[in-house]
Amino acid sequence: QRDEIGLIRAICIKERSSAQRKELFKKIQLREEDDHVPKKVAKQLLMDMKVRWSSTYVMLERAEQKSLKKYDVDYFIGRLGLAEKDPQKRRKITDLELTTSEWDRVKLLLDLLSHADMAQHAFSTDQGPMLHLALPALEALWKAWSSRLHREKYSDFKAGLRAGINKVTDYYEKTADSDAYIMAMLLDPSQKTEHIRKYWGDELLAEALMHAEDLERYREIYANTSPSAMNFSKTRTNQTTQRQRLNRLMRELSDDEDSDIPTPVLFDPARPWLQEYHGYLDSKDHLGGLSIVKWWGINASRYPVWASLSRDFLSIMATSVSSERAFSSAGITISKRRNRLKADIVEALQCLKCMIKRNLMFREADDPTVSGERQLVSNKTQDSDGWDKMVTDLAEDELDSETEELLDDTDIDILFAGGFE
Repeated sequence: QRDEIGLIRAICIKERSSAQRKELFKKIQLREEDDHVPKKVAKQLLMDMKVRWSSTYVMLERAEQKSLKKYDVDYFIGRLGLAEKDPQKRRKITDLELTTSEWDRVKLLLDLLSHADMAQHAFSTDQGPMLHLALPALEALWKAWSSRLHREKYSDFKAGLRAGINKVTDYYEKTADSDAYIMAMLLDPSQKTEHIRKYWGDELLAEALMHAEDLERYREIYANTSPSAMNFSKTRTNQTTQRQRLNRLMRELSDDEDSDIPTPVLFDPARPWLQEYHGYLDSKDHLGGLSIVKWWGINASRYPVWASLSRDFLSIMATSVSSERAFSSAGITISKRRNRLKADIVEALQCLKCMIKRNLMFREADDPTVSGERQLVSNKTQDSDGWDKMVTDLAEDELDSETEELLDDTDIDILFAGGFE
């Protein structure tokens, strides 16, 4: 049994190794002979990389997608083989062609990896708060893989599935070291305690609310309200109970109907924050098309303590993708031709690149006084041309750097490799 991932990776390397082969693959997609339906837009194959999440899935998905149109990938390999004059090299090239059963295995593998791809996309974007989606995404991924572990059609991937499930479990256990994940879920007005109540049960919900109620922030804000408020004690996360939460979840994500048992609102003169605390949790709030950040900005006066907590917890990144992308982008900016740039210049260039890519620089303004500023900008066309040239150079360097990484990185680790050998 051959390694389908290794075969597709080798094909991608062949296709991306020269401009001539790229053009050949493009023409194959646009051809019309043999009743082939040409594609409107020709695309190149993609390479996976060690440092990019879901890159193996993206590589396989692009190759499998191309194979649907009269097997463009296999047709490309056949054309390469015909062009090779050396018999031994020709045989090595033609051996890269995948059989129908091997393409079927690739489809099964894509089905498994698609769940990991959806999970990581669910909480790795940098467009807004995503920490509140981390636990639900891990739980959904664990359930999806666990339900397929003992299915016959996935028997070839059993070892890889088991390794993936163990890795998800390890990461899930690490979340017990911090209350930030639970607090972020509570700070999502669209769900609050809904997910915890539905999948964890009332017992673990009560414990989660107890930890949320006992945060230091309440004492900091309400310290002057009541002297006895200074006496409330801090509690540490009970690791045993957190493990109980994990075991209960991993046995089965409950499919029972939501519990509608209301949480009693208690009033304690020594803890005046309880009214706001329960007022937010018991209210039926809806985002109404707003982002979580905008919603808290509008409702900060209603729930001052919760709004203060949202600024702390919702700003936590669920993954390091955003920071890693920033470091990579800065590394492209500080190239060999610009290795003497000072920190302030690099910072300005990075901000400029971000504003241009996000379309943050040129927006229609409602303030009529902006017209004067526009006139001032129009008088500086020469400086603008200089900035445009620098940004263009940065974009070209970034494209060249990514291309070199894709072509040089030929020794790629395979996700869950133990299940595919």
